[in-house]
Amino acid sequence: MTSLQLVQIELLADTQLLTGLKQQLVDTAAAAGWSGDDLNRFELVVEEAVINIMLYAYPEGGGSLTVNLWQAEDHALHLQLQDQGPPFNPLEPRELDLSAALEERSIGGLGVHLVQSLSDGMAYQREGGSNLLELVFRRRAAADDDV
Repeated sequence: MTSLQLVQIELLADTQLLTGLKQQLVDTAAAAGWSGDDLNRFELVVEEAVINIMLYAYPEGGGSLTVNLWQAEDHALHLQLQDQGPPFNPLEPRELDLSAALEERSIGGLGVHLVQSLSDGMAYQREGGSNLLELVFRRRAAADDDV
């Protein structure tokens, strides 16, 4: 199966660069034919995943983030985020009590849950001192275009 590389960029893991990166990825997805709820879902996941890497992979600042976006032959979007922070596998089971009152919940954990819920596939590997997170997005809202 062939794929079409859409974006490949390396940038500083600086939260001030999040808006520009997110806009570039969203614009690219839109140019690839994504729209409506699917595009909104993609944007939300990009923001959550990237901000978590920027804040937690490099708590002292510095560091870089490599972003690759490609479209597979089946039109699914694949987003790979690579950082050199400490190992962090978001696929490892975590205790998350969504039924507890907000005041009783511990901080953290909802971002991973959100990313898993809104993406259509998620893979992680640790390779050569890097975290590699791959997220897959498939169109869900075919009715969007009819509205």
